[in-house]
Amino acid sequence: MALYDENEAKALARLVFDELLGISSAYLLAEPNHLLTESEILTVHFAFKDLLKGKPIQYITGKAYFRGLVLHVEEGVLIPRPETEELVGIIIDDFKHKEGAQILDVGTGSGCIPISLAMEIKNAKLYATDIMDHALGVAKENAEKYRCNIQFLKNNILEQACWHALPGNIEALVSNPPYVLESEKRDMHRNVVDFEPPEALFVTDEDPLIFYRAIARAAQTILIPGGKLYFEINEKLGKETAHLLKEAGYNDVMIMNDLRGKQRFIKAILP
Repeated sequence: MALYDENEAKALARLVFDELLGISSAYLLAEPNHLLTESEILTVHFAFKDLLKGKPIQYITGKAYFRGLVLHVEEGVLIPRPETEELVGIIIDDFKHKEGAQILDVGTGSGCIPISLAMEIKNAKLYATDIMDHALGVAKENAEKYRCNIQFLKNNILEQACWHALPGNIEALVSNPPYVLESEKRDMHRNVVDFEPPEALFVTDEDPLIFYRAIARAAQTILIPGGKLYFEINEKLGKETAHLLKEAGYNDVMIMNDLRGKQRFIKAILP
């Protein structure tokens, strides 16, 4: 089976020319006899070679698009997903009339969540954590590009001893933690499995909610009363994740569907 169908291949070729060479599809149609320089030919050659290996186009161009932002991404940093844009939208709807909200993003990756929140919630005070120095470096670069004042912290949420370093008086904690089961790898595109950071994607089938459990417990120590917890979740584990949060003492636990009708988000409130 071909790695890309015809339409996808054409779209990727257009992106290579547009993003790497600055040559648009409209220009190519208007100037079909345009000759590439030797350097441009090499750029296209190596880009297509990477695409045929399954390397994501975002890692080739170094760009990912998220809620109107153009973010830098590179190997070792999770590529932002459309579903996460929806999660950010849910939070913005809840806080659009609230000025100066204190919000923490756990496992920030490229920084797509806190940067979007900083851009769209007035005077929000944003914090973001990640365990990977490389991801934090990319997130800081993206935040600086958009002049967002975000405090980035290296933190391992699975280690209870690290919770004391998290900021307090948080009004909303959001996380898109690893939630893809190891057993689901076989059904995934090799663009993801072979190139994106596994530590940002996968959990064991034996304990798939390990991050949700840790974050829910940590949040109890830093959320204000009435503070909100937002998660992106595995569509197959909505019921189990909701049960975990109810057992942890959270109220108004709500599962929400994404635009494709799949259970993708959970919101809960700390009493």
